[in-house]
Amino acid sequence: MANLAFAGTVTWTGTCAGVPVNGSIYFHLANSGNDSAYNVLLTPRLVDATPSNSSYSIGTVSGGGNSTTYIKLANTSGAGTSADYFSLSYSQDGSNFAAVFPCMLTLGGTPTVSQLNITSHTSSSSGKSYINVRIYNPGNATIDANVLIVLPQTFTFISNASVPVIINASSSRNVSFEVQAPGGGSGSYSGAIAANYKLNGLNYGSMHTFLIAETGQSSPGISLVLIVEILVAIAALILLVRIARLAIRKAYGV
Repeated sequence: MANLAFAGTVTWTGTCAGVPVNGSIYFHLANSGNDSAYNVLLTPRLVDATPSNSSYSIGTVSGGGNSTTYIKLANTSGAGTSADYFSLSYSQDGSNFAAVFPCMLTLGGTPTVSQLNITSHTSSSSGKSYINVRIYNPGNATIDANVLIVLPQTFTFISNASVPVIINASSSRNVSFEVQAPGGGSGSYSGAIAANYKLNGLNYGSMHTFLIAETGQSSPGISLVLIVEILVAIAALILLVRIARLAIRKAYGV
């Protein structure tokens, strides 16, 4: 999964390899901006595995440059897919910045698909942001999940960054987070909601991305499940139009 973070003319794209090969995963970082980032430090935030190092120094990534970091994993006896992320800190023009990059990690050669559907709505005022999250469980089993808000480390968390949530079958739960953006709340920031749980001995994870807009604005989150549903609906509509046109042509012999 790739995520974008912007700071001046440093533009990051981060991509993780979510399936270990020979016990290692890699994270690829590219700076498509025209300025250099210095003191770049990458920190894996993994739920069901332990990286060999707590953080990885990348150093300098120039404009148009890139870097690939290989991460050896330990404690990978679990199986399934979890919602994880990487945090990045760096400096540019004497100021410090941070970014986050979601990553779905599959262990034990057993990919799983979470049944949780996450949506959100975000509002901001006076430098504070409120992220209201709805988690829907359409399945027939009760889910005991840990819900985490993923934001750059420059944010101040007014509420807890993670909360345990029990979602009954065919039910939904609402969770709220309150944070304070750096620099008085100016600018826009991308973040994510990660929900992880275990079921029948396997790991399951859902990842939902959202945008914190400038102070006074609000922004709905983007659910990956919702995007897929919209695309399927559009494809179905196009197919129906084509079938209707074909029927008309046959009826009139054109």
